[in-house]
Amino acid sequence: MNQKIKFILWPLSALICIYMLYDGLILFPTKQGSELAKRRSELTTLSSELKDLLRKFEENKEASKMNIERSAQIGRMKKQYASLSKSIPTLHDTNTFINLVNTEAKRLGLKVISFRRSGSNPRTMITEHNYDFKFQGTYAHYVLLLNRISLSKNLVSVLNLDLAPGGKNKKSDLMLEGTLTLQAYQLSKKGAGL
Repeated sequence: MNQKIKFILWPLSALICIYMLYDGLILFPTKQGSELAKRRSELTTLSSELKDLLRKFEENKEASKMNIERSAQIGRMKKQYASLSKSIPTLHDTNTFINLVNTEAKRLGLKVISFRRSGSNPRTMITEHNYDFKFQGTYAHYVLLLNRISLSKNLVSVLNLDLAPGGKNKKSDLMLEGTLTLQAYQLSKKGAGL
């Protein structure tokens, strides 16, 4: 009988052990596994959210650096504008400018055929004043006149120049007839207030 009991108990004990192993290793972890899986998914979600926040933080940090750089650039441009605007007169007197160019041309020996204002062109920051100047003289006198105009406190550019042999003696290579289109600038009221 002892043998029969062993024979029955041994498979029964084996079955009990297998059941306990099954219950302890397989069923128990799955019961706990649902909690672990839930925590793992929460951890994964939190990890991805943290990565997104860090990426956004870095992007904002770069944007902030760019804004600081833009602010510094705007400040430099305002300073540059302020210094340049000092070189452009806020008032432009047509008669004074015409008298200045006429006087300098005559001092240099240029014969002034005509000098008239041909119009104004108001822009956002400046106003452009156009002048047509017809003269007769040598090339050297013309160059000296441009030098004298450049030394004046007016900001002036040459838009067009037409030169041709001229004067009473057409065979003379020294005398030229020319038309010079000048443009003088004035800082407008909008530009002065920036």
